[in-house]
Amino acid sequence: MVKTVRCQLMEDMEGLLEHRIPDVVSTADLPVPLAAEIDFLAGRVDRWLDQSRQVSAAISARSHALIGNSSPARCALAEVDVAAIGPADLAAAAWAASRVGGPTLAPLLGRLEALTDDFINGAAPVGPTTLFTGMLRGTAGDVEGAVADLETAVEIGDVRAPIWGALGRLELGRVLWMAEAVPLGDFGSARPTLTAARTFFAAGGYVSLSQRVAEASAPVRATLQLGRPCIVGFGVQPVVEVRASKGLTALHHLVANSERVVTAAELSVVVDGGDAAELAALMPDAWRQLSDRAGEHDLKRAADDASVALRRVFFDDSTRSRVSKLLRRTIEKLSESCPALGWHLQASVRTGHGCRYCPTGEHVSWQLFEV
Repeated sequence: MVKTVRCQLMEDMEGLLEHRIPDVVSTADLPVPLAAEIDFLAGRVDRWLDQSRQVSAAISARSHALIGNSSPARCALAEVDVAAIGPADLAAAAWAASRVGGPTLAPLLGRLEALTDDFINGAAPVGPTTLFTGMLRGTAGDVEGAVADLETAVEIGDVRAPIWGALGRLELGRVLWMAEAVPLGDFGSARPTLTAARTFFAAGGYVSLSQRVAEASAPVRATLQLGRPCIVGFGVQPVVEVRASKGLTALHHLVANSERVVTAAELSVVVDGGDAAELAALMPDAWRQLSDRAGEHDLKRAADDASVALRRVFFDDSTRSRVSKLLRRTIEKLSESCPALGWHLQASVRTGHGCRYCPTGEHVSWQLFEV
């Protein structure tokens, strides 16, 4: 009899999370694990920010990550004992790491891969196992693995309860959206996937989750902040610190002037710490009017109205070679620390006497800073 009552209580609690709208469920008197999951889906995380006897480091990390507090989230993740945490904390830490990255990402992925259950369900249901492995793979740059895992998560989630299928579609859509912005592979369009998630959340009154779909559908954020160190990021891959270099300075200038052709001569001045404004002003008007598709031949033809002295400045082969190699080496290096950004730049940066950033993917929004 006691066992039957306990099972019934567990089913009732799971129903609160899986079949009730979290935004309208009061969690004040619920067990901590269940309350934390419901509040996370509802976007109510103030209660879970500061660690205490009840609030674990993993739950705190996820709460900070949800509201964009990356630094506190990473600090909390550093306190997580990946090998010892239970199911709810494992899921929370994985979600946090998928947003802010950090050294716990690989251990968390390894722990999740070792699980034999398709669905993580401890003191409260937290979702398909592949939901979390897929998120972590996407953050690590394994887009193909992320898409495969998240498609599986959608299938498993749909069988369990609609909320899990919709959450799987949200995360799958985030990865597909980034793949389109790179662009990368033939993974299909993100729009139908995100639309399905948006429709379910909007129809059910999931306000916080609807907002997360809207954020996932916004232009993909690409970040390049110059400083010591520099900070870069792209899409679902969180920002990371990289060593400052002349190549990053050149890329920053190139992206900031994406509306025009930037000559190798100008970039050479920029990376050596000079003021490129005077040199750019010397560029003949015909060069400034080149279209996005202009190539080396068009550039040279447009230079016919320039003086011999100017042509020597703008068509110096040693400058062209130096700048082109610098850009390519820098992009290759970026591919190691932020793969998606490296892939995007490999496809979008043209080099030569005239260089240009022409994004080949879709919906990219750059955040450019100098410190």
